[in-house]
Amino acid sequence: QMNGENGAYGAYTNLTATTPVTAPPPGTDTTGAPSPPGPGGPPSVSSNNNNTTPGGAAPTPAPASSVDPRVAAVFGQDTSSTTVALAQAQVVSSQDQYAPTRADIVTATTSTDQPPARIAANLGVTQDALIHVARDYLIWVLGQVRDPGPYLGPQGTTLAEMLQAAGDVQLQADLSWVEVTSTEIDTLTGTSRTVRRAYKGQGNDFARVSLRPLDVIRLRPVFSDRDEGRVVVTGQVRYPGSFDITRGERLSSVLDRAGGTTDEAYPYGAIFTRLSAAIAEKEGNQRAANELQSQAAALATAPQPVTSMVVSPSSLAYLTALATSLRNAPGLGRIMVTADPAILRLKPELDIVLEPGDTIYIPKRPSTIAVTGEVLNPGSFQQQAGYNVSDYLDMAGDTTPNADDSRTFIIYPDGSARPASRSWLTFSADLLPPGSTIVVPRDPRPFDTMQFLLNVTDIASKLAITAASLAVIKK
Repeated sequence: QMNGENGAYGAYTNLTATTPVTAPPPGTDTTGAPSPPGPGGPPSVSSNNNNTTPGGAAPTPAPASSVDPRVAAVFGQDTSSTTVALAQAQVVSSQDQYAPTRADIVTATTSTDQPPARIAANLGVTQDALIHVARDYLIWVLGQVRDPGPYLGPQGTTLAEMLQAAGDVQLQADLSWVEVTSTEIDTLTGTSRTVRRAYKGQGNDFARVSLRPLDVIRLRPVFSDRDEGRVVVTGQVRYPGSFDITRGERLSSVLDRAGGTTDEAYPYGAIFTRLSAAIAEKEGNQRAANELQSQAAALATAPQPVTSMVVSPSSLAYLTALATSLRNAPGLGRIMVTADPAILRLKPELDIVLEPGDTIYIPKRPSTIAVTGEVLNPGSFQQQAGYNVSDYLDMAGDTTPNADDSRTFIIYPDGSARPASRSWLTFSADLLPPGSTIVVPRDPRPFDTMQFLLNVTDIASKLAITAASLAVIKK
């Protein structure tokens, strides 16, 4: 037994068992006891034509054979506006999340060759009357069927018939849990409650389940270990492309499916991006840009300097340009990963679990070191054995007057960064792998002496890392 969202789940029913089990027939409660009759008296059922008439009245003559049998069955039942039960059902259905619209009724009463107007004419009623009557006899078939939607279902319609009316179940439908949601109405107390039952079966097993009007049938898909979405592998792999993945699949698996890396591959410089990280990065950039813009405006309009140092127009222009660059920077969503298959085999704990939308780019092995920021001649330079950071800065023409040498940092090919000043005197070429980028930031003064909520140098560093990653991808 399980508690439902809006009511109680009935016992799970396996229809493949030897004992036939059906849903409680209309007019009974969940125990099988008859429900109290409404003020109009209990409806009687004709045994020869299955037409229901209020209070034992004579059955309605069968409509012409050209009328859709489902419509004919509905019109053969109680259509009296004085029947309290049906009136109450209509009120409840109008408040239900599956309340039928006129479009629902037209869809449900339309057969392949009989539009609603022609059906109404054959029955001798107006189209509005047809729609009003059909409103109380809709059954929704949702989920894994070929043609989901509302269908007419007179009393006694079986689950199998409704599935067939909806074009039968799809291949991925889970027949171990076919959910039927019913609305049980008590007209004497003016209340209703929702009851959900689940059935298990196949083929003709569902012919033993009786439905009632306003029921909702829902078929869920089978649970699959395949994740929805794909990952993209490009660059130096033998068979780049888009790959579907299973739940919990790891990076090493997709690299194997892509044929492994080529001889020119540089796994240390792999660029791994994730959609969720890109969205978070873009949102963070926007917030930081707005804050920088706000602080720049506050400094520009301040009546007196907020510190003993005067903020020059060029400093304010730099701050504004930094905010603009941050706002326009793409959200790359790069995540530092280990993509070398040999390392992943030795250290499986470094093998990242993939998500749909992930991209992996394996670049060629580079032979240059990039120098950017506050240098006279930024660019890429041939890696030289024995060269350290200061040597490459000399190749770039050394730093500008606005540079802050003490904050120089290195962006490594895997996307990580480290300050260069920690080992300035002992930094060797062995610790500066090809594809690295040396960044010389601008001197943050006078902003470093103010009560800034954001670190200007950190923002510049993030922009430099994004630019370095994009430069590798463009190559």
